[in-house]
Amino acid sequence: MKEQEDIKALLDSCDDITVLKEDYQPSIYVERNRYLAEHSDRAIIVYDGREKGATVNMIRQIHRRQKEMQEIPVGLGIRL
Repeated sequence: MKEQEDIKALLDSCDDITVLKEDYQPSIYVERNRYLAEHSDRAIIVYDGREKGATVNMIRQIHRRQKEMQEIPVGLGIRL
């Protein structure tokens, strides 16, 4: 219950909320990244070096649009 209250408080404090899809679809993360890249001037990305996944997709979206990006490396690419 506390988590739902926290989420509601967070949403109430937002100036604007954009809903890309009402229901989950596997492509939602790609669509989210595309939207963020299109509507951002720059990106700060925490990246663990994986070659697949949403984070590397976001990096590609930012590069494709020639936006400014600051990468914060974590984990040194080590997979457990």
